[in-house]
Amino acid sequence: MIEQVLTQGIHFGESSTEPGVKVVVEHTAINSNKAAHVGHLRNACIGDTVARILRAQGNKVEVQNYIDDSGVQVADVVVG
Repeated sequence: MIEQVLTQGIHFGESSTEPGVKVVVEHTAINSNKAAHVGHLRNACIGDTVARILRAQGNKVEVQNYIDDSGVQVADVVVG
């Protein structure tokens, strides 16, 4: 890995895929029936960072963030 960094210099880590590829990044999705915690903040930061990196590489990025998507969790609470 170090050899690759030294060989490629400032170009290390650049994508070899063609720009304009559509990418979907889904992140956060906090369970509305449980308390929010620092892990949710971490996931939001990581998801947003990944989306920004992909955009910077020329991709068409769609971010899907399901806040308060209770679905199955509400069914579990009702049954419980």
